[in-house]
Amino acid sequence: LETIRTLLIVPIRLNKTVIGVMSLATLNQPLALSSTDLKMIEMLAAFSSTAIRNAKTHELLAQKNSEIELLNQDLQIQMALLDHVARKDHLTGLNNFGSFEEELKRRASEYARAGDGNSLAVILLDVDHFKRFNDAFGHLAGNEVLQEVATRVLSCAREMDFVARYGGEEFVMLLPQCDLAGASMIAERIRCKIANEDFVVNGKSHRITVSGGCAQFSPTENPHSFLYRTDSALYSAERNGRNRIEQGVTIA
Repeated sequence: LETIRTLLIVPIRLNKTVIGVMSLATLNQPLALSSTDLKMIEMLAAFSSTAIRNAKTHELLAQKNSEIELLNQDLQIQMALLDHVARKDHLTGLNNFGSFEEELKRRASEYARAGDGNSLAVILLDVDHFKRFNDAFGHLAGNEVLQEVATRVLSCAREMDFVARYGGEEFVMLLPQCDLAGASMIAERIRCKIANEDFVVNGKSHRITVSGGCAQFSPTENPHSFLYRTDSALYSAERNGRNRIEQGVTIA
């Protein structure tokens, strides 16, 4: 492995004793690991430890079925936690971009097969002039704003809707059983909820606004085209003065 660019060696511990190591490497280019990545890797090492302990228990103590059941439960809990960490945005608690991509592909495939009588829409929102706010008040204050925006967006969502942090200061909502008119109404409700209620950060009130674009899925297009039309509508809202919602071009 002469081309290793990033190398991470993680101990696998059992009862605080190292029983092995897990080595992870990239071969093409260096990889910067976030705190979420490191947490997932630590949980994977714990997962491995539980699996090893489970195997030894089966081999050496086959008669202790109750203990094995407890170990299996522990394994399931760790798997669920690992899946949760992988799918959630650590700052806002919303779904992350990766899980949104998976959900969009699944929903688009379903609605393409279903045809007429079904609808699927998406809303893309961007916090206006967020970099300017960060530069003026700091990233910690900016993080509080993003958390509050996420809370307000989520409060306007229906139970069936899929809400995610799209990246940076952008948020996205996937709306099953919703047409373009319905998506526009929900987006406008979110815009008003954010614009009309001040954000209080460190005891100071701030006026925050968002711009948004929305579009309705056509069974004749792919998810990339669907998002592109929504993104274009968002850019139109920003070009036309911000703090507004624009609709994407409809495809017959």
